[in-house]
Amino acid sequence: MCTDLVTVYIPTKDRLKMLRRALQSVYLQTYRNIEIIVVDDGSTDGTRPFLSKMECEGKLKAVFNERTLGACAARNAAIFLAQGRYITGLDDDDEFLPNHISRLHKSFDTDFSFVACPVTVDNGKRRSVNKHVFGKISKNKLLHYNIVGNQVFTLTERMRGVGGFDEALPALQDYDMWLRLIGTYGAGKKIIHSTYVQYTDHEEGRISSNKKKRLEALRILEHKYGKNFSSAHKKTMLAKIYINEGRRLPFRRLVALLNIGNYRILLPYYIKRIIKVGGRR
Repeated sequence: MCTDLVTVYIPTKDRLKMLRRALQSVYLQTYRNIEIIVVDDGSTDGTRPFLSKMECEGKLKAVFNERTLGACAARNAAIFLAQGRYITGLDDDDEFLPNHISRLHKSFDTDFSFVACPVTVDNGKRRSVNKHVFGKISKNKLLHYNIVGNQVFTLTERMRGVGGFDEALPALQDYDMWLRLIGTYGAGKKIIHSTYVQYTDHEEGRISSNKKKRLEALRILEHKYGKNFSSAHKKTMLAKIYINEGRRLPFRRLVALLNIGNYRILLPYYIKRIIKVGGRR
């Protein structure tokens, strides 16, 4: 593996316009020693000829799935082909700010399993970023909810060491991967600077918006990590189920479930439900 090479993996399917934007953001990185691997998961638009041309020009490595295998299988294909010592991901509908790789590379410390940054969410009208959670990320904190985000920067051998993303999970595969990395290599780290932009104005095919799949995944993760749950974690899991089911949350139930590990997700949900109910009157 190349000592300072950073591999960026991008799974894609039928989103050529957004893929072009994502790739351009990688080409504009101030950190130059980058390998790009794009896995086309059975596209039927113009993605395949576009990637073939880009590969011929030496701008990236392309992998073509003849049939759709899913985003996790696409990510894993890239992870096990990567030549970089370091690795990170980019969704085809998102983008990096120009200093993304350089900042994460500089911030990476092998004493931590990975480094991540806050995500800037662009909903088409405004951009917002949550910088409240940063610093050391322990397994105890992460078991409450995904405070990492959707991407990390780490050693390629570590992603391979935990077996890549779990292709059997219907959702929350990134969350599961971060839990396994921390469980194997120790606490993660999150810096305060946001250099990753996530676009939500289209929400094309995002698994995160499929409540049924998220609920199924939550129950699988509860079975998978339940032996590590404290009483507070059990309350958080119940709260996440309430949230994903969109259930009414009485004040007494809120008080019973609320704890230091889940208040950032539970209180906003409770307030939103109050406003929603109040608006119907």
